[in-house]
Amino acid sequence: MIPIDCLSCLDGLLWLRTQEQVARKMHLAQSSVSRNAKRCCEVFGVRLVKIGQEYHLDGDLTLLHMERDVHQYYEWNAPVALRIDGQLDVHSVLREQNEDEWVAGNFDYAEMEQPLKLLRRGIVDVWITQSERIPAEHDHELASVALLPGERGEQLLVRRRYVDHPRFLILQEELSARLALAGNPAPQGLFSAATSRTIGTDQRPRHGAPDRLSG
Repeated sequence: MIPIDCLSCLDGLLWLRTQEQVARKMHLAQSSVSRNAKRCCEVFGVRLVKIGQEYHLDGDLTLLHMERDVHQYYEWNAPVALRIDGQLDVHSVLREQNEDEWVAGNFDYAEMEQPLKLLRRGIVDVWITQSERIPAEHDHELASVALLPGERGEQLLVRRRYVDHPRFLILQEELSARLALAGNPAPQGLFSAATSRTIGTDQRPRHGAPDRLSG
């Protein structure tokens, strides 16, 4: 298993798009970000390329995905900060996070294709978005959780395996309370009324070739 910081630098580029942003969020020099990402690519035999504004990986990503799953499991269960981000139109009170618990992204994504890839691959741990942006497609990997009762408004997306994790439940409760205090009053029983669902209704795994651009 490679060091967490090494993989975090590579995944940070896929997520945050620039060495400057990764260095700032991880409190590292840009040279360290570049060096760690390069080392990670060498270990797994993949190539990091930039197409437009996005970084992508070329090569066989099988071992890298397995390594990410191990790292993500460790991070959810260790005293290290997890990664959270969201769409550019989510409520401003949801953007600031406890830096000891969460590394917050830039909240500058307008589309959902790349965020869903980041979530499924374990590059980002939690995503905040509006309910209408959540695809109706079948997805056995992700669950959505409403921050206020009902199907509309801001929701959290997370890999289904972590939807009942204590750290996620604490985040859900905190963000729900922020929305309520910001002028979205909820009826009594706010937190027990929040709903969780799997995206789509088909629980069968998807089949087909992996998306090489997802990293």
